[in-house]
Amino acid sequence: IFVDMYKEYLMDFYTNSPEEVKKYKGYCILAVDGSMFEIPNTKELREAFKTQKNSSGHRESARARVSGIYDVENEFILDAVITDCGQGEKELAKANIEKTGEIVDLKKCIIIFDRGYPGIELIWHLEKLGVKYIFRLQNTNMYEKEKKSMTSNDEWVALKVDGDRLRKVDDENTKQELKGKKTISVRIS
Repeated sequence: IFVDMYKEYLMDFYTNSPEEVKKYKGYCILAVDGSMFEIPNTKELREAFKTQKNSSGHRESARARVSGIYDVENEFILDAVITDCGQGEKELAKANIEKTGEIVDLKKCIIIFDRGYPGIELIWHLEKLGVKYIFRLQNTNMYEKEKKSMTSNDEWVALKVDGDRLRKVDDENTKQELKGKKTISVRIS
């Protein structure tokens, strides 16, 4: 009941109090992030949340993954989930975004992602939703071919959707859509 009440409160705030909603140049600034954390290592929690080996690979512990989306300007968590450690953070981010779309107009949002997120599947998902987004790249080699083709530090490039990038797409429908697309136009800065 508390989750439902909180969602109703957020919907009321964003819909019925537009003058109170803080924005940056007309956009809500949202941030997505997730984390893995250790939970009590009981039999029940190992079964419910699954296990993951420690860094030395010797001991398995119950672990959970959390993922959430936060309105930076208005200081609200718009959606959050705690789930088993087998869930991928990109899939959870997509679910967070879908739930947030029930509260705010995603086309009037800019979503910021940390360095673990900028895969072609998530980029395509955001493009289809019409969402503006910013990804922090994990390293300088990411999208290296496209960056090498740039003549300035800030321009639109065509991300090729083939080879390894296409092989990393899990959803078959998305894979077929991307095969037909060949490239996705993104801005790299």
